[in-house]
Amino acid sequence: MTHSNNEGLRRWTAFGALMLTALAGSLLFASASTKQDSESSTFLRSNEAQAEQSGVRRRLTVLLQYTDPKSVTIRPQSSLDIVGVPIEDRSVKSNVLLASIGRKLNPPPPSKTTKDLYLQHTAETKRRQLSVKKYTLENALSIFEYYDASAGLFVYDPKEDSFNVVYPDGMIWEELRFKRIRQYLFNSLRLLFPERFTPESPEFVLPISSMDYPQVRYGDLECFKNATSVDCVPEDFPPIMHFGSVFLLPKIPSIIPMPMPQWDHLGCMNHWAKNHAVPRSYMERRYDDNNPIGLVFGETAGVGWDDLIPQVVWRATDRGFLNRIYKYLERPNLEKDIGPKLTPSMSEQEKKNAAIKALWDVYDSLLPRWKAVVWTAEAEREAEEKGDDSLPWCNIKYSRTFDGEDDYYDKIVNYGIPAVGERMELETLVKYKYHMDIGGGGGTTWMGTFEKLAMPGVLFHHVTPTKDYNHALIQPWVHYIPLDEDLKDLKKKYEWAESHPEEARKISERATALIRSLGTEDGFGDFFNEFYREPLRQVVEAYEPLSGNDGNAPWQDIVRASSDARIMIKCKGEKAGNCDNMDEEEAKRRSSNLKTQIAYPGSLIQS
Repeated sequence: MTHSNNEGLRRWTAFGALMLTALAGSLLFASASTKQDSESSTFLRSNEAQAEQSGVRRRLTVLLQYTDPKSVTIRPQSSLDIVGVPIEDRSVKSNVLLASIGRKLNPPPPSKTTKDLYLQHTAETKRRQLSVKKYTLENALSIFEYYDASAGLFVYDPKEDSFNVVYPDGMIWEELRFKRIRQYLFNSLRLLFPERFTPESPEFVLPISSMDYPQVRYGDLECFKNATSVDCVPEDFPPIMHFGSVFLLPKIPSIIPMPMPQWDHLGCMNHWAKNHAVPRSYMERRYDDNNPIGLVFGETAGVGWDDLIPQVVWRATDRGFLNRIYKYLERPNLEKDIGPKLTPSMSEQEKKNAAIKALWDVYDSLLPRWKAVVWTAEAEREAEEKGDDSLPWCNIKYSRTFDGEDDYYDKIVNYGIPAVGERMELETLVKYKYHMDIGGGGGTTWMGTFEKLAMPGVLFHHVTPTKDYNHALIQPWVHYIPLDEDLKDLKKKYEWAESHPEEARKISERATALIRSLGTEDGFGDFFNEFYREPLRQVVEAYEPLSGNDGNAPWQDIVRASSDARIMIKCKGEKAGNCDNMDEEEAKRRSSNLKTQIAYPGSLIQS
């Protein structure tokens, strides 16, 4: 078989598996929407079934019923071996699932487009086991052909017993983010693998990247801009640890999602490595115990499911969204989108209605968070028309806006679009029944997802082309209700939750139990081992040094000969933060250049 045929088969089978998992989620949603028998009050559990086609196998989970609401584990214990079938052959997929579930399900709605199926979050619970292939310094240097920003090599030099940060002259670099990574990662490597990092050891090379999502050469590499493309790099591409959100699909199969460069993620992992103690960010917020930064559970605020306000609520910052992929998405243009639709003769109510309609007309070109604002404007208009003090079904507004742009937000509010609202702390948000984690600059919200899973309400999780390292812990319809990337199903999912309160409550309870388990030594210890220690161990063992145990291998010569990369920073890693900039002015210049490339304000840090 030719290389192109092999590549086509790989892409088809990968996408076929995704489509089938999307179908599984659709079937479950359709089933839950029908009249339930007495058994429907119990929890979903996993069961096994098998299907094969063309000798290809994929692991999915068909969710059935948990028997014990209190027996919650980090992930289900069994899974379904199944294979993707052609999208047109819906009967095959339906029959497979019906046979495995053993009870009648409504058929899924007709498929719309390939992208629609891709945007459905998968019901995948048996995560792909991490298996890092062997790689060399020469492999590692190849990353610079695919990245134009925020990628480099971390190199341990045994001669100086130090870690070096290496990247080419043309690489745009965001220094603040990498300062955090160096601060925690080098210290963790010494703590976790002390025998590997000594003056007697060989060199070690670790490809890394950061930013909100991978900063590959989108302008030159069309594969990365196509939502459903996979395998955008050669088979011998080295493992690369990305400290941020990564692609949902395997565009870079060897990429390893790592904790984001914040205290709540990477900092907490390093804290456990040093102290073997649960970080306060994952424990319950208790002011009497001097833990004001912990998670807010229902018990923290003294509220339960029956006390919650039945409204979809969200508060955060106006941010961009995967701006190098979706360049056409923007916030409303007041002069172009709304202004021409208004006339001086209109009443205030007519102006408001016209402004809302104008935003619906450009809905598809709006950033996701602005799409959600449009839903709120519509919900408030519907509540006003009822004239009985009805509560709008959603309340999605910005609590933080950009400095110097007050005039923009004042104008859109004056048009009747409720874009800006009061700030809500976790202690206020916990009182609401429905939450959202609308994707920001990198397509996700980082800590916001777990903060909301902890609460007694249920999370509507925004499924986008990116994911975070910890998303592997949670499953659709088990821990959250999935939302499509364009949020067009938001009201439908809200109405389902309102009409199925028991099912929604159980989803919330499972999510809360999962997040609460991370605040225990056993739970956080498992979390640390799976998502931090184990990936680091595999990469450390996968690297093949230049000359065995010879600590004097001339890795610097190879770097200079193979690229224009050079050493920018040296760190000892003996304690967090002890680094020396080799060229401080150059580092500042690169960081400044990166910020000027960001097309939409505020996309450097997720929120």
